[in-house]
Amino acid sequence: MNNGKITVGNTTDPNNAGVGIYSPNGNIENYGEVVAGNKSAGIYGSNINLKANSKVSAGDEGTAVYAAGNNINILSGVQVTAGKKATGIYGKSVSLDANSKLNVGEGSTAVYSRGGTVEFKNGAQITTGDNDSTVLYYDGNNGNIINNTDKLNIGNNSYGFIIKGQNNKFESNNSGNIALKDNSIFVYSKDSDGSVVNKTNITSSGKENYAIYSSGKIDNYGNIDFSSGTGSIGVYSYYPKEDKYTVTEPATSMTPMPIVTNYGTIKVAKSDLTDPRDEKYGIGIAVGYTEKLGKDANGKAIVRQKAAGHIVNRGVISVTHPNSIGMYATGRNSIAENFGRIELSGNRRNTGMYLENGAVGYNYGTITTVGNNNVGQVGVTVTTGAKIVNAKGATININADDGIGLYSFGGGIIENYGNIKVNETSTPIRKLDDDDDTSKSFGGVEIRVRDDDKTKADIFVNGRKVQPALVHTIPNRAPSEIPTSSIGIYMGSSGVNPTNPIGNIGALANSGIKSADLIIGTEAAKYSNSKYIQLGKDIIEPYNKMI
Repeated sequence: MNNGKITVGNTTDPNNAGVGIYSPNGNIENYGEVVAGNKSAGIYGSNINLKANSKVSAGDEGTAVYAAGNNINILSGVQVTAGKKATGIYGKSVSLDANSKLNVGEGSTAVYSRGGTVEFKNGAQITTGDNDSTVLYYDGNNGNIINNTDKLNIGNNSYGFIIKGQNNKFESNNSGNIALKDNSIFVYSKDSDGSVVNKTNITSSGKENYAIYSSGKIDNYGNIDFSSGTGSIGVYSYYPKEDKYTVTEPATSMTPMPIVTNYGTIKVAKSDLTDPRDEKYGIGIAVGYTEKLGKDANGKAIVRQKAAGHIVNRGVISVTHPNSIGMYATGRNSIAENFGRIELSGNRRNTGMYLENGAVGYNYGTITTVGNNNVGQVGVTVTTGAKIVNAKGATININADDGIGLYSFGGGIIENYGNIKVNETSTPIRKLDDDDDTSKSFGGVEIRVRDDDKTKADIFVNGRKVQPALVHTIPNRAPSEIPTSSIGIYMGSSGVNPTNPIGNIGALANSGIKSADLIIGTEAAKYSNSKYIQLGKDIIEPYNKMI
């Protein structure tokens, strides 16, 4: 029992390590304060009770509280602090009462549990540093993790809960909000036999986050709002499955997988596709992992698969940003099912469900556009041997400029038994045959249309991908006259004397003209030494808007 203040270890000399209170086989009660230096331990015992308002701290690479036995109880008002690359609490069963405070630095773990039951009660406060810090690292079997607090401050590039072992049960019951920063995960579970039940709301305005990433069963009842951030995924199912194959169709027999179900509302993040070598998609729910290795002699994709899974939406997924996706599935044995509602909106294309590389999707619910002035929305995209079944009673409703209900290319398979409703400028079902390829080549130069997006292409020289020089408009220059005819529109390419599109071109429809050729000038070659030139969006965008 400690009622006073104990200081051990030299905080400036890591070789001067020590232990504040040491009782390997006994029970320890601390009412006072224990201060341990770098590479030191504050308290080492079998079963440890930190009484109300007591304090324990450790420096860098130290451990504040180490329980060799089974139990650590942290009562209300207790403060536990650890430095960089340190551990706040190490033990088995751990309980944090309301108003207890646990703070750890960069690259540190707040609680490391070897198993048993871990409970964070309502009002417990835990803060971690950046760069691979963790609120709870759990490595045990048949255990229970119960989180009832929303007062978790998770650093950048860090984790809330990491769960390893087998048959563990995690539940987060607090209905408050937890905010993620950048490159972080609220729950990461490698336990394919375990389960995750989440009722906590997760938000982020940052980039590349995951609310839940799991190999096992997930039931998400919380709301996830990543709509102010970029490149984040709400829920990701990753069930390890190694395979390599040529994609022609889905697997003939399906392997049972843990089911991941969303009951809440997910607002999908923005996508950032500015770097073709590092595209970041915002996705509501995703499943599977595949890598494309190339094509066989018949032009079929060869895929290496590392994971599959089974995702289900029974809630609402809202997609409002360009290029973002509601549900994504890739690889054989991967299944995506929508029983709920997927809402699409925005002034550029986004997608309700995207299926590829032998995955199978089922729509039993509703995929619909919402609001006005929508452009390019796609209900479901299916490609490279994947299949979509729009079931009887299901609805796909697309009210958008140039929208598509079901879109198949590259060997995607469509089975439609449900209702597809579109406005006059959209297409119910669009299929591109395998040989509908607009790639071009001349000499050693090839412009190759992407397999996963027929609206984009890359330049290859002698088989090597090159990055084209971007040409942008030069502001504050007088525009040149625009040479046009009844069927042709000229677009200057240099950016020095930019041309302008024709206003109110839709009026030509009254004369029976439904289309026009876009003629692109060669001026850019005068102002760039690059052999491979790509026009910037600032040159092209006015013409896209005109069209």
